[in-house]
Amino acid sequence: DLENRLRHSEIKKKVDGLIETTGGLLAAIRAFVMTQVGDLKSPVYEPLSFSAAEKEQVISQLKTGDIILTFSEGYLSNIFLPGVFTHSIIYVGTRNSWNAKDWDALNLTPTQRNMISPEDDIIEALSEGVVSGTMDHILDSKINRMVVFRPLLEPEEMKSAIKEAHAYLGNDYDFSFDINDASKQICTEIIYRCFNGKNNIRFDLVSRIGTMTLNADDIGKAALKSKSVEFLMLIVEDNYRPGHAR
Repeated sequence: DLENRLRHSEIKKKVDGLIETTGGLLAAIRAFVMTQVGDLKSPVYEPLSFSAAEKEQVISQLKTGDIILTFSEGYLSNIFLPGVFTHSIIYVGTRNSWNAKDWDALNLTPTQRNMISPEDDIIEALSEGVVSGTMDHILDSKINRMVVFRPLLEPEEMKSAIKEAHAYLGNDYDFSFDINDASKQICTEIIYRCFNGKNNIRFDLVSRIGTMTLNADDIGKAALKSKSVEFLMLIVEDNYRPGHAR
């Protein structure tokens, strides 16, 4: 009983601290669930399995600036992120061929530059903040459904979008889900800030619980209606090969 009381006391301290940090009880609950237990996954659900050849086939079709929407089954954090798709990612491409001028154009801080590994090709916002990562890892561990859209932008517009995506590296996660607060980001906020308004691409914000938000399904619906965004691919489970993609 004492052990339980101590554990609950520690949890209360964490929640109280999160309320102070995030500015509200609901945001604090989201923060606690998504950072403390959000990565807990039901053993009943497994991600789709991709062979090395299948991963190569998927990644080879991607281009810089592609918008990737995903759903990962079984995570507790899905309580606060309902929908057909619950996460969004920007594919920024491999940087192996970049020269010093390419890097300088991003105006990265030393800390941001150190966040990027040579093999990285995506930028996303997770509970720990905005990070650089790899599509290979996403396909290995995070996919039950995935759709990819391609913004149809002029080269200079795309460079601007990619520069903006890099500018958010290291930002904290926005547990209030308030898109009007530009100091912190959720995954869909990055998509919104990088692409909304470019070549008539429009992502309309939706009021949820008194807060202006944009979720992954909102992005998908807007992309399907837009003449400035191209549908690229949809990956779901193969009914004839359970656990594998089609």
